Amino acid sequence: MRRFPARYGKRHGDPTIGEAERVFGDMDFMGGDVRWSCDEPDEDMLCVEYRNNIVLYVGFTNRYIIEIIKDNEHRVPFARSVCDSREEMYEIVKRAVKLAAGESANSRPYYGGFWQTRDI
Repeated sequence: MRRFPARYGKRHGDPTIGEAERVFGDMDFMGGDVRWSCDEPDEDMLCVEYRNNIVLYVGFTNRYIIEIIKDNEHRVPFARSVCDSREEMYEIVKRAVKLAAGESANSRPYYGGFWQTRDI
């Protein structure tokens, strides 16, 4: 099981992650590499990188936003969900981790302009 690093701060090396660590601390990211996390409102909370250019983002801007980006197609995410509660966000992130890990095993290129975004 991949554990959330105990002292893994934001890009600038801030070791305080507090709430994000409490929320995601026991989650198995199924081989994904946790890149950063923070507690600041209107910020991305979590970024998990997987093989084959798959990235899972969790952010908060008045609502929780969970996206899976494939091949840097940020305008057309591979999958996306939005929710209001922390509990619902946690359940969606668990589903997103499974989807991202499964997709990372697939090496087909993704042409976001031709596909619709899935719901997680």
